[in-house]
Formats: sequence, C-alpha cells, structure tokens
Amino acid sequence: MRTKDASKKLLNQRFFPSSKTKTLLNSRLPFTRSIAAVVSLSLSLYPHKKCFGYHLRGSEKMVMPEEEIGRLYRVRKTLMQMLLDRGYLVGDYDINMSKQQFLLKYGENMKREDLVLIKALRNNSSDQIYVFFPEEPKVGVKTMKTYTNRMKDESVFRAILVVQQNLTPFARTCISEISTKFHLEVFQEAELLINIKEHVLVPEHQMLTLAEKKTLLERYTVKGNTGDS
Repeated sequence: MRTKDASKKLLNQRFFPSSKTKTLLNSRLPFTRSIAAVVSLSLSLYPHKKCFGYHLRGSEKMVMPEEEIGRLYRVRKTLMQMLLDRGYLVGDYDINMSKQQFLLKYGENMKREDLVLIKALRNNSSDQIYVFFPEEPKVGVKTMKTYTNRMKDESVFRAILVVQQNLTPFARTCISEISTKFHLEVFQEAELLINIKEHVLVPEHQMLTLAEKKTLLERYTVKGNTGDS
C-alpha cells in the first residue's frame, strides 16, 4: 500500500504540479488513470510544461510539403552551379548534394530563411556574395532594407534574391536607388528549377578576347567596336 501511495504521489508531483489539474482529473475525467489520458490532458491544459521528459509546446514548425522541398532542392542546386561558374568558392558537397542529404541538412520543417548562404570569390576571399530566400511570397521594401542593412554591417555588396513572386513596385524602386552601392540580382524560384547550362540544346558560352572578337567581325565583314568593350 505504501508503494502504491508513493507512486501516486510521484506521478502527481511530476506531471501535475498544480492543484487545479488534480481537481479536474478527479471531477471530470475518471478515466485518467490511464497514462495516455494523463499525457493527453497535460497537452491541452499545459502546452508549455514538461511531460515524460519532453517539452510540450503549443505550436511547432509546420512540416514543409514534399513538393516544395523538392522545388527548393532544385533551386539551391542550380544556384550552387551558378556561383561556381561565376568564380565563387563552392565545395563538391554543395554541388553534388543529393535530395536526401538536403533533407538531412535542413530538415522537413525547414524555412526558406534556413537556406540563406554567403560565398566568397576563389581568388579574393574579401569579395563575397549573399543569397537570400525571403519567406514572404511578395517581397517589399521592409525586407529589402533588412537585407541591405545586414550586407552593410558585414561589408558585402553583392546579393542574389530568390523570390516566390515578383517584387512589389516599391521594392524594385528601392533596388534602383541603392544600385550605386549594392548590386542585387532577383530571380524567381521558377527560373532556377532547371540549370539551362545543362540543357543539351544550349552550348556553353564563353567571352571572346579582343583579338578573337576582331577576327570574328572581320570574318563576317561586320563593323563593331573593337575597343575595351
């Protein structure tokens, strides 16, 4: 009998520190002798209390739909290849990351802001670029200012914005106004789902030297500017 009373006392102390809870148990829910029922009631009455060693929170991150996870995986993969082609330091792991590795890294309840990254040029580590993934479908001025303030604090003057929809007109005006100090590129997610360089009908493009440009123009008898540009 003593052991039974001690166990009951321990149960009350661990899971129901409040007398209010015990009153509700005794008067309204006689079936709460079941441990499962006890836990269920604890969740509804005390969403922020600990129960069975777990922190029971009222609101958890929502699991991102599988289709959206696949979409962001493809977008990130294209971006990594783009940055590599532009001369930024991108590791093989980032380039060859599988979808399963992507899930392990960011989790099923990832947010777009979790994908934010910064890369430096291979030949100049002080020249960096940010890649931002705004959460809101349509990006406004407030978000733009948040990003530019962050860039200013870290002396980063280039950034890519990966947006779900077009920017608001005010946000586009903001980009124009700060273009003398910050170089911001905007891509919609849909534009980055496929890396166009990997398409068999699109050959790799390379910039001509001035000598090659002059030879090409002479070959096709085309007049052009053979100067610095």
